[in-house]
Amino acid sequence: MPDLVELILRELERRQVLFARKIGVPYIASIGAHILNLANYAGHGFIWEHGERMNLRLHLLMIAPTGFGKSLYRKQFLSGEYAILKDSTIKYANILTITEAGLVGTYKPGEDGEPVYIPGVAFKYREHIIACDEFHAISAMTKAQHSKTLDEALLMVLDSGEVHKDLASGPIHYSTQFTLWAGTQPVRLDLSSGMGRRFLAMVWIPNRRQRQRLRIIRRKAHRIRPDFQRLEAIRKGIALKAEQAKDIDDVEIPERFYQLMDELEVVHYIEALYERFVLGYALMKGWIVNEGEVRVLKVKMTCLLYTSDAADELDGVDLGGRRI
Repeated sequence: MPDLVELILRELERRQVLFARKIGVPYIASIGAHILNLANYAGHGFIWEHGERMNLRLHLLMIAPTGFGKSLYRKQFLSGEYAILKDSTIKYANILTITEAGLVGTYKPGEDGEPVYIPGVAFKYREHIIACDEFHAISAMTKAQHSKTLDEALLMVLDSGEVHKDLASGPIHYSTQFTLWAGTQPVRLDLSSGMGRRFLAMVWIPNRRQRQRLRIIRRKAHRIRPDFQRLEAIRKGIALKAEQAKDIDDVEIPERFYQLMDELEVVHYIEALYERFVLGYALMKGWIVNEGEVRVLKVKMTCLLYTSDAADELDGVDLGGRRI
């Protein structure tokens, strides 16, 4: 089974993408979690919670000053001819901002006067990874008169994925399973009303040494082309992971993981984000084993270890509120 974690990290490093082995890993895990979530809802279900299929989406929020990687990572995975996920089985979309009607959908008068349903982003892109470089642009819309309940709708679609809205023109009811990748600047951060616990947050305030390295990295990136052979291997590998995920019967997270959560006193809703992280990572690593007639996705504790050739890459990055 291909190790897509290493394949993608090597491609990012070859492209001189800043701190790939630190910041890039959550994006890779989120891709794996997205694949698992679609398979869990489409098939017989292999992981459950409180009698319902467990929602495995790992939404990401990168918090960094302007110019320090929020757009860069989005572009590497989701934008342009040589995006890592282009021509893979992963559907994706990029948005700038959105209203409540634009998110959940609405009705407009038709030519005959009858209301016509206009689907929103949450329905049109219900199986996509959606990226937004500046989450502040969305959160600011919650203060607009026409989108006063946007925050409530966004909380709902990022959590359960269930959309329920009754309008005078008709009801809107559906399920969405999109994964959101967002970015924001620290000074513009507003994660009230439970929005923060929907995201795995990556907080990076670069220090002087890191800023110096970034100048060097940007210069080295000149004239670097993508590795087309590796890109093809990644895209085929993602298609294979999507097929393998459909055949998973069970998942196994080692007890040591939960012991670590207890030792760090991680609050339960953040622990759920870490569960999705390690499951997505495990799929991308290819940790699926056959136990008799049962196919099990087995998490290994090595998924919690980060490696780096540069010591200063280990400084200044927080993952979900924990320094790593």
